[in-house]
Formats: sequence, C-alpha cells, structure tokens
Amino acid sequence: MNVLPSKLPSIQKLMNTFEWKHTTLGEQKNWPSTLHTTISLLMNSSLPMILFWGEKYITFYNEAYIPFIDFKHPALLGRPLLEVWPEQNKNFNKIIKLVYQGESFSYTFQQQHAKNSSSHPLQKITITFNPVHNEYNKISGILGIITNITDHKKPETESIEHLIGGIAHDFNTLLGGIIGNLELMELRIQQKKLEKLPTYINAAQQAASQASVITNQLLSFSRRQTLIPHVTNPNHIIQILTDVFQNILHKNSDKTIFLDFSLSQDIWPVFCDPEQFKTALINIFTNACEAIQSLTGRINISSKNLSIDHTLANQLSIKPDDYVKISIKDNGKGIKPEYIDRVTDPFFTTKPLGKRAGLGLSMAYGFTRQSRGYLKLHSRYMEGTIIDLYLPRYRRPLVVENFFTNDTRQLCYKTLIISQDYHLRTLLGEAFEDLGYTATMVKTYPEATTLLNNSSNFDFITIDTRILQQFNNQNIISTLHNNYPDLLILFITGYEKNFVNLSDFTDEKNFIIRQPITYSLLADQIETIKKIREKNFPY
Repeated sequence: MNVLPSKLPSIQKLMNTFEWKHTTLGEQKNWPSTLHTTISLLMNSSLPMILFWGEKYITFYNEAYIPFIDFKHPALLGRPLLEVWPEQNKNFNKIIKLVYQGESFSYTFQQQHAKNSSSHPLQKITITFNPVHNEYNKISGILGIITNITDHKKPETESIEHLIGGIAHDFNTLLGGIIGNLELMELRIQQKKLEKLPTYINAAQQAASQASVITNQLLSFSRRQTLIPHVTNPNHIIQILTDVFQNILHKNSDKTIFLDFSLSQDIWPVFCDPEQFKTALINIFTNACEAIQSLTGRINISSKNLSIDHTLANQLSIKPDDYVKISIKDNGKGIKPEYIDRVTDPFFTTKPLGKRAGLGLSMAYGFTRQSRGYLKLHSRYMEGTIIDLYLPRYRRPLVVENFFTNDTRQLCYKTLIISQDYHLRTLLGEAFEDLGYTATMVKTYPEATTLLNNSSNFDFITIDTRILQQFNNQNIISTLHNNYPDLLILFITGYEKNFVNLSDFTDEKNFIIRQPITYSLLADQIETIKKIREKNFPY
C-alpha cells in the first residue's frame, strides 16, 4: 500500500490552486452559484463527502473524505467520475441513472482503510448518493455521504443515513428555490422588468422560511434551541391552532379524518416557549394524520390538570409534581414494538431514504425536555398511538402584554450592536436605522465596554450570543447590569454551543430573538423594549 506524504496541502488550498480552466467546468469565477454554495457546505462539513458535478461528473471532496481514498488523494480532485474507479464504472452508471431520476441511492462495498490496515484490514463502507439541484431546479450534481461500518450496521448508523438523506434532499430543493429566484431577480433588474420582482422575492422568502423550520427542528431535538418562555395557557395555544390543524387535514384529502377536542376548563398555566409549543403540537398532529392509512380515521386532542404523586411518578418515570397533560390520540397504524423505544431518538425515522428528515417527534421531545417536562408515547401496532406531553404547572400568575409595531417612531433611542459577523452587524444596523434608531456597531466585547464607559447615551445593547461563548455568560450579564443599571439587553441567538439557557436571564431587562431574524420580528421586539424603557425610565 502506498503511504501518503506526511505533509500535503489542505484540500481547500488544493481547490484554490487547481487549474480548473483545463476541466469542463472552466474557471471558478464562471461557476454557477449553486456549485459554489454546495462546495462551501461540503468543505465545512465534518462528514466525509464527495461531489460529482456537470456533464463529466467532475470530482470534489472534503478533508473528512481523504482517509477513505488512500493513495488516490490528491490526484482524485478535479477528475471525471468515470476515470476515478474504472473498475466500478458499471455501478457508477447505475447510480448516475437513478440519481438523475431524482432518487437517493445507497451503495455498500468493502475497502481497506488507509489508517487502520493492520487492526482492521477491511471495512464495510456505505455511500448514500443524493441529487443536487441547480438554480433552475434541474439536477446538475451528485452528493455522496460516506458511512463507515466495521462489523454490522448499528441502528443509530442506519438512522443517521435516513436523516442525512432527508436533510440533503430538503436543503438542496430549498437552496434551488432561493438561489434560482435571486438570480431571476438580478436578471429582471437588468432587463428593467421590475413588475415581476415581488413574485421572485415571495418565492425565495418561502423557501428560506422552510429552511428555517428544518434548522429549528434540528436545534430543538439537540436541545441547542434557545427557548423564549412565557406564561402560557395551553388551551389557548390549541384553540389558535385549529385552522392550522384543519389545513393539515385538507392536505390529507384522500381520507376522511375526524378531529375532536376534550379540553378541561380551568387549565393550569405553564411556562414555556409558545412558538415552540405550537411547532411541537403541529408536528405530532401531522404524524398522527400520516399514521392514518385507512379511508377514515379519528384524532382526539385533550388537556387536563394532573397532580402526580410518588407512586404514579414511579410508574411514569417522571418527577412528582403538578402537570398539564396534553394528549394527541389517533387510531392509525401504530408503531411496531421494536421501534417504540427509538421513535424519539433524534437520528431515527421510519420514512424512506430521502423522504424528509423525520425530525418532528424528536423536536417535540427536545422541546418538552428543555421546558422541564416529559413526552410519553403509548402505541399498539395497527391500533393507534397516544402521545402525552407533561408540562409543569406554573404557580405564579403573570400578565403578559402583547406589543405591536408602531410606524410613528422618533430618533430618540440609541443601540450598541456587538457581533463578529459582518453580515449580521450590517443587517441589524440598517434595520435599526429604518426603525428610527441610531446604531453603533463593534466586533468585540472589550470594544463595547470601552464605548459604554465613555458614553452613557445607549438605551440598549444588542449582543450576538456567539460573543458570550468566549467569556463567562453569567458574569457578562451581571457586570453589564451592575455597571449600567439602566441598560436593556437584546440577545441575538441561533445555536448555543455550550447550551447556555438564556431563558434563565429573561426579565424586564433582558430580551431574546432567535435567528433567522426578520424585519417584522425585530420591529416587534424593539417596540417592546421601547415600552419597557418608557415605563421604567420615563423622560
């Protein structure tokens, strides 16, 4: 076996120095935006990935893929697929045919691993291939994701394949919608056909919103989603979702599903993120509809107060306390006994490969655990399923005001924006200016403290929570409030690497917005801050 040189340039450096003009793709500056985006995702992934693009299926791969190709690196980069492993051309032609029909395909073979040849001479390797759509929603490439298996396929590994296939399928479709519409907007602007822009803007926004839903589901089941809790009436949440439930039923018009409610009066309040609560209920309800495969079916949604003593707590494996129990019951096909213990696993789905990511129930599980509650599932195969959410009772009554945007704002407030991300700083700065506020932008926390020490004119500060990960989060928040008692804080958060529960700091001086940020969401939150500011510190 050939031995790799001890020091090879990184794959990214090889990419930048490669003579692409000698390939069928031409120079990098002329590549389509979809190819640039897909390569960026591939290069930044820790999963072993390989991409074949264009008529000749030119090869790209990332650092994680290198151990699986041994002596073929770096010569493999930029070569046509059918020249890479000529002995596998028959299989590759089959893969190309299936993937270009829009299907995902998994291929398993045995290969000697470059780094473990002595202890593990052969490894079973599975590559899952997915189609990659261009900006015109046509298939232009094939993305392969490697799963390394030594002895047998573990259940978690099988689930990861389903998850990756579903996510790759969904995101490629959504990226096609976003990039394609943006390029059409650019073209129409050049053609001065501005009347068509709203159509493209709306389509791109819808695709971006769908991508945001998937991202939030991933964060939720990993418990990295920052919750923004409020005192919530569970019955009210269920009632305002009635139209959403009916729309889901309408999408399942090939069967008749009856929906009824059994909501207890005088239901206790709970303390949770209402938007995530809604999403959890929608996901469970959608699964219930899909589980009903006969021509008719029934779904019941119920709520009740439940005081759980030690005896019942031991039976349910939950903590003794007062709970609100939300139940969604269907008479669908149920779940096979061997799957019962795995359905809330974030990497488990029974859906076919490439058919969505199967994140709904995992997201609901993550939400309830972050809300200090529990999700319990009871199912009999071919009879139906009941999913129970146990959310702890909130004992202190609290009046929650709803604030709305006010178009008549004045230039009377100043904010300090702290973020290392240039694009986020720019977006926030322009949005604040449009809303009638003055924004000062800095990259680091030390820069911010210097400005705060030299000026007391800031009414609130806006912090990208990635800044907090470099310091002790509680110390920063405490220090800011101790040194600047009149200062309000707005956190911009997307993913909490160290799982900082920012909801613990939510009060009348701390506010949270989750990414992706929309203009209307930011406007509503700023109006809330304005009202709190005027209430506590009137001029």
